[in-house]
Amino acid sequence: MTDAGWRRLDAAMGMTSIVLITAALMLPGQPPRTSDAAERLGQSLVADRGAFLASQYLAGLAAFAFIWFAPRLRSHLGGEDEGAGRLATASAVGMLLGLTLVLAGMTLFSGMALKAAGEADAVVVRAAVDIGNELIGSSKFAFAATLFTGSLAGAKSGSISQWLALFGLLGGPLLALSAASVFAESAFFEFGGPVDLLGGALPPAWLFALSVQIYRRAGARESGRLGTRHSTGPQARSA
Repeated sequence: MTDAGWRRLDAAMGMTSIVLITAALMLPGQPPRTSDAAERLGQSLVADRGAFLASQYLAGLAAFAFIWFAPRLRSHLGGEDEGAGRLATASAVGMLLGLTLVLAGMTLFSGMALKAAGEADAVVVRAAVDIGNELIGSSKFAFAATLFTGSLAGAKSGSISQWLALFGLLGGPLLALSAASVFAESAFFEFGGPVDLLGGALPPAWLFALSVQIYRRAGARESGRLGTRHSTGPQARSA
């Protein structure tokens, strides 16, 4: 496989990872809110047991694709610039740390749905859901670092478009602010509330757009090389 082919494959894995993790998070339906009663949370885990277990499997597949994509994210954003390379490394590490926290939080939900939710008392269910939400909420800090440092790296190396760099530079701090759900109890800022959900949409949007740009640039680079070969071929033969 050519270098451009590997680049396209890596970018496709990045896009696949975003589709899978988004599907995994959306499959069980409305995420549990801080204000939900413990009895309602337990009923939801029992009623949607299959969806929670399937979402955990999809999240595992997303993790595979994320890990595949991480080295390409780092090399693309870093380019040949040493400073950009350090920022790109931080971006890749933040992405993997954020994914780890999301998986840990989802494991609590699927673990409770597997058997315990139908047998445990309300306090145990409440604690498991709250810990899961806290883990997923904490992942926003890692993803905020991914967006911010990745956008700085891409802008420094010239490897991403200006609008994507601006998106990440603005979206990173906004994402960190939306992590107020880890302590907020108001309906607007709580887990499952509008600020929490809007903030959670920023990392997949940025990472998907980055994957698309990597894919397109790989194709453009291969086309440029083919064009160069065709243009220099006759000269080489005549020489």
